[in-house]
Amino acid sequence: MFVLSSRHEGISIAILEAMRAGLPVVATRVGGVPETVVDGVTGRLVEPDDADALADTIVDLLATPANMRSMGDAGRAVQNRRFSIQRAVDAYAELYGDAAVSVPEGPLRVLYHHRTQGRGAEGVHITRVVRALEEMGHDVTVVGPPGIDVMETAGAAPVDKSTVSTRGASSLWEALSRHAPTWLFEFAEIAYNAVAAWRLRQAWKTGDFDVIYERYAFFLVAGARFAARRDVPFVLEANEVNGLEERARRQAMPVLCGRFEQHLFARCNGIMAVSSYLRNRIVAAGVHPRRVQVVPNAIEPDECISEPRSEALVARYGIGGRTVVGFAGWFDHWDRLDLLLESIAALRERFPGALAMFVGDGPIAPALRDRARELGVDGDVIFTGAVPRHEMSAHLGLFDVAVLPHSNRFGSPVVLFEFFARGLPVVAPRLAPITDVVHHGVNGMMFEPLDRTGLTTALAELLGSRESRMRIGRTGRDIVLKRHTWHHNASAILETIGHEGMPAGESEQVTLAS
Repeated sequence: MFVLSSRHEGISIAILEAMRAGLPVVATRVGGVPETVVDGVTGRLVEPDDADALADTIVDLLATPANMRSMGDAGRAVQNRRFSIQRAVDAYAELYGDAAVSVPEGPLRVLYHHRTQGRGAEGVHITRVVRALEEMGHDVTVVGPPGIDVMETAGAAPVDKSTVSTRGASSLWEALSRHAPTWLFEFAEIAYNAVAAWRLRQAWKTGDFDVIYERYAFFLVAGARFAARRDVPFVLEANEVNGLEERARRQAMPVLCGRFEQHLFARCNGIMAVSSYLRNRIVAAGVHPRRVQVVPNAIEPDECISEPRSEALVARYGIGGRTVVGFAGWFDHWDRLDLLLESIAALRERFPGALAMFVGDGPIAPALRDRARELGVDGDVIFTGAVPRHEMSAHLGLFDVAVLPHSNRFGSPVVLFEFFARGLPVVAPRLAPITDVVHHGVNGMMFEPLDRTGLTTALAELLGSRESRMRIGRTGRDIVLKRHTWHHNASAILETIGHEGMPAGESEQVTLAS
């Protein structure tokens, strides 16, 4: 083992050398020592000037050789990850990079780069950010895959994916995505960097840009490298990262993807993560916390509607006088909509006027209908089928309570903000992207993930009190108007590169009740 009994220390290079050699460390808790030695993991710490405690700790550790080996291995890993020469060089480079960022005052030319087909929630996100930047006076050029105009295709999201057609290069990419083996698709993603570089060069011919803003995609580094060569700020929007287990498509080459990701992160002036979960993953990958912000999805202020129910839709679905508990989206197995059906069945006797409404369609819709019949609640459930985007708000206006039965751990659900915009009380699971914006009893009710009993209890509380529903719904709408608009998100992007964001009068915050 390695022992250091100093009264005063900075960051001890001797300790770092011992850790690199795989030795457990026993040291005094002074200066920067606790920053390098993790007590109980890579070694043991004692108070200075306590010879007896130092001796006892040495003897205790010597008596457990396996523990010593484990601490030595952990110390070597920590030294490699946090205290290598390369990590120090990267940290200095980050600081110099911050000092070198320079953007002009006034309107900017922004290049928004992405590699999506823009047919789902990602299309909504892209178009809203672009429009917010344009409304703030900036010029935005969107560069994506050949043949894809995300400003056009986004209109189909999120509940009518089945009606969106593809053509040209978009059809080829869609075919690869659906039918190619995962390893082949990932090699196609790597090869796409050449296409992206060419398209970025073509866009640059129209004039220089002041900043490149890019939506994260696996293996995509062309935008970051292009920005570095042109010496312009590069800001990344992270909706996912390497190694997530809950993606619809499993990864075939996560180690290689991780190398690409490190290369990408090292060249970012700022990273906008849509959830605290993603921010934590990015920071754990070695990015300084100061460079990563949590910026969830958002709404347009004009989407905040409080008009009464559409009588035509009330008549169409026959819901007069019923209390409607609703979900809207594209139905996939990970949404766990069966939990909502089971909760409605459990609450049927207590709240006979309650009705479940599923707005949208998807691959599990037939199974949901079968499950409703099995539970004997098919008379208390309405399936609307796919709904055009322009009718979504009116359908949400039929809800008294909005439910998100389940979600993944990393993404910021767009539909959650649409519920807020409609002034609906929300019931949702305690997952990081949701707790980033939902506060229990304030703008929503929460339950533990996949806990059907918890979901039922939260629903019962809202179904039993119209006053609570109205209060929570109003608070939710107020909070998103003040904290989660696309203009606020666009302002955060600009502030990352040192440009003036939203005027102070527009950034007022809501004080939440405890």
